[in-house]
Amino acid sequence: MGRKRIPTKQKLLRGTFNVTDDADRVDQDFPCLSENTIVEAPVSLSDRAKASWYSITTPLIAVGALHELDLAMLEEGLRLQDELEELNTQLSVLMTKKRKVVADYARCNKLSAMRNRSLQTYIKIMSAYGVSPAARASISNLVQRPVEKSKEEKEANPVLAILEE
Repeated sequence: MGRKRIPTKQKLLRGTFNVTDDADRVDQDFPCLSENTIVEAPVSLSDRAKASWYSITTPLIAVGALHELDLAMLEEGLRLQDELEELNTQLSVLMTKKRKVVADYARCNKLSAMRNRSLQTYIKIMSAYGVSPAARASISNLVQRPVEKSKEEKEANPVLAILEE
């Protein structure tokens, strides 16, 4: 299995992309969504999931890391988020019930198992979209941030001042 491969864009930015070793990674056939694209959230999502949709898609499109084919899986991940909320609500209602019977405990166990399976699937899907801290770190590495030079550094190095003009 091994560790995950470094994203192609990250290798290109680092300068470690090797044409012979990484030739299979160039994705010419599937261009990402352009920076000015606004992808509307699916109607079937809840309001909270729609808010998550925009908070995820906007930065990914800005970085150039989102393709149309990714949208269906993102939608499924956000549906799982809604399902998790519903399962948590049902569990909290059962747990706060004053008089519990054996059937309540059996239902709690079943709901907990469903919630755990949904949570595992949700984490797998959403980590691909930068929801986990590790995924956010790899996506933020794709963004080239301009490095500001201080005034002292510019004055100390006249070549830098000429190059920046």
